[in-house]
Parts: sequence; structure tokens; C-alpha cells
Amino acid sequence: MTILLVDDERQVLDGIRHGVDFQALGLDEVLTARSGEEAREIIEKTRVDILITDIEMADLSGLELLEWIRDSGQKILTIFCTAFRSFDYAKKAIELHAFDYFLKPVRYGELTEKLAQATRPPPGPGGCGAPSGRSANTSTGTCRPS
Repeated sequence: MTILLVDDERQVLDGIRHGVDFQALGLDEVLTARSGEEAREIIEKTRVDILITDIEMADLSGLELLEWIRDSGQKILTIFCTAFRSFDYAKKAIELHAFDYFLKPVRYGELTEKLAQATRPPPGPGGCGAPSGRSANTSTGTCRPS
């Protein structure tokens, strides 16, 4: 599986890359982007299974990026990572069927657990009410890409 990390702060990207054991989670390719536009270019050329993105970025916000992903029919499980405690951001993330939303500073153990939930195979068949192409994980109530 491929994961794309998007943040305009290089130290956040470096920290996540070094703080999470992606291989242990079955994420064999880790891509990074420093802007929403750069992320969109990567997504247009490469299959991405999971996206971790900041919300506040200069050119294209993480919310706008996820909206573009949904509008284009892409099926990418998305986790938001932001420094802003905004109800409006959280509400919009839910409307766009984000998998999760958490606040910076990044706690690598917490992020690892969220990614473990996202990559865990579902116990059986079923839908989850999220965009098509996802399977329900009834033990955790989460959805993952098919």
C-alpha cells in the first residue's frame, strides 16, 4: 500500500517518516508533498491508498484536496493532522468522509494506532456508508480502502 504525507512544514513530514514504522503496517511506499497542489499532482500520477494531510496550506487546503479527491472519484482513506482546533474544520472533514482527524503535535504512537486501524483487514463483508470502495471493520467501526 502507498501512503502520501502532505504538510507545508518539512520537520512535520520528517518527523512522521521517522516516527512511524510504515513497513510494519504494510505501507511499503511513503510519498511526501509540501503543498496541496504537489499532492494533487502525485495523486494524478500514482495510486495512493492513504493520505495524511495538514489542513492549512497556502495553495490548496487539505479540505480542498479531499474535496477534489472525492469529486474525481478517487478512493483514498484520509486522515487530517492539524494544529488548529476548529469545529468548522472537523465538521467539514466529517462531511467529506475523512477517516480521522487529530491535532499536532503528532504523537507517533497515536498515529501508528490510527494507521493500524486503517490498514487492518475487515472481519467480513459489508459496507460502511463511506464512499464506495471501502470495507467495514465492524470490530472498530472504521472503514478502509478496498
